[in-house]
Amino acid sequence: MWLSLAFLVLGFLTGQLVSLSATSLAQSLLGLLFAFGGGSAVALLKNLEIPDRTTACKAILFLSVGCLAGIYAGIYVTQHQTLTPNRTVAAERIKSGAVGYLRENVSAAALAIDQLKANGDLTPAQATQELADITDRASKKANDVLSREQRGVISDKDAYNELFAYLAGEGK
Repeated sequence: MWLSLAFLVLGFLTGQLVSLSATSLAQSLLGLLFAFGGGSAVALLKNLEIPDRTTACKAILFLSVGCLAGIYAGIYVTQHQTLTPNRTVAAERIKSGAVGYLRENVSAAALAIDQLKANGDLTPAQATQELADITDRASKKANDVLSREQRGVISDKDAYNELFAYLAGEGK
């Protein structure tokens, strides 16, 4: 009973850390955790008696279920900004679309270009040009937003929200 509960809580904690993380490092660690845990369990199951095998299988099941529940709970918390103390700020983030659980949109474009290069669909020169184009578009957008802010056309708050939304992937 306690072992299953411990694995359930460990799985939930792992799922929360993965889904609330802003980097993909946590996803890599999650894969390593399950590879290590699953591989160890399979290797050790042959040495266990039937009741112990049942306990080990329950522990793995609870870890998996806890992790899945933690991931969905983290996605919900992120999407609805339930941990943001200021509800006005949370509403603005949700409205701007800057709180998607699929983060790192700017680097996602760079990763897509890198994948095309790795597949041979782009030469290194073409990939470099594509990356430069992304950077150039972002720079032009930033200059445009800053110029409008300095002229008083938009507020500093609106300038921030517009540029943040652009960099988060809305304006690609």
